[in-house]
Amino acid sequence: MPAPLHIHLSTRQRRRLCELRHDPTLKPRERNRVEMYLLSDQGLTVPRLAPHFGYREATLRRWIRPWEAKGLKAIRHMMRGPGPDGARRKQVRRVLSGLLRRKRIWTVAQLAEARAEKGLVMQPRTVRKYRYLMGVQYRRTKYTLPQKQDPARVAAVWEELATLKQQTLDGEIPLFFLDACGFSLTMPLTYTGCHRGQLPPVAYESPQGQRVNVLAARAAPGNPVANPLVWWAADFTYRSHHLLVFLRGMCPPCADGTRRVVVLDNASLHRSRAIQEAQPERNDIERTFRDAKHQALTVCTYPTVQRLADAIHQGFCQLRQQTRSQYLAMTGA
Repeated sequence: MPAPLHIHLSTRQRRRLCELRHDPTLKPRERNRVEMYLLSDQGLTVPRLAPHFGYREATLRRWIRPWEAKGLKAIRHMMRGPGPDGARRKQVRRVLSGLLRRKRIWTVAQLAEARAEKGLVMQPRTVRKYRYLMGVQYRRTKYTLPQKQDPARVAAVWEELATLKQQTLDGEIPLFFLDACGFSLTMPLTYTGCHRGQLPPVAYESPQGQRVNVLAARAAPGNPVANPLVWWAADFTYRSHHLLVFLRGMCPPCADGTRRVVVLDNASLHRSRAIQEAQPERNDIERTFRDAKHQALTVCTYPTVQRLADAIHQGFCQLRQQTRSQYLAMTGA
């Protein structure tokens, strides 16, 4: 008759198994193995341990036999089959990192195709797993104009614009910010307040041939003008002569011959020689257009162009009053 199957633990192994009792990473089966090894060291045989843990005797013998060769490594449950290919994983991560550094957008399917060209054939769902392990997430893109910017000239533009604003506050020159913006029947609103679990529907109207263009000018703080915000809304495309008419009506010549400064962006309608390197966001009128689309026009969709034009007029009237109040607060009037 063969001798009973049990193990003998050293003092270090017994102390380590007692610590593993409180290891939160152990699975229930692995925790049973820890208890089984401790009880087997106290002299309990497999026939007595089987009913205690609710396993068959053959299963317990299969757990005890690897102890002599593996030691504490026998506690963790190892999946059958070959182990993970570490070299391939490093290669896949290196290729994925190189692809993501390219200046383009990627989908999971496109990443899988690009890897196949490099000899790494895998399904998109596998690419998605690697993307998760690497901490890669989908984010909204940001539009920039690096090919048209010179850092030194941009810094000079910022300094020049700050000087113009200070001269306006000191009453030396009148400064205006001008730009054009288009409004569609459906506003570009992507967020709204709602209850949890609800998805508010937004009716969509085709913008083809149904668009209102707004040419607006905003006076800088310190300008002695009655209307700090003026605009011209129309359903046609503005041309150069429209811009000249708007400029003459918006900022008529000063009686004392003081020069008037109008800040424009790089749109084809109005090329600015004074500020050629400025981004559109540096034109203060852009903030007014953003407030108009996302705050003043609270209705998501308008049925007709006339309804949209009326809403734009009401929204800009509201923004003009807010701008006037802000300027009065800044000047202390």
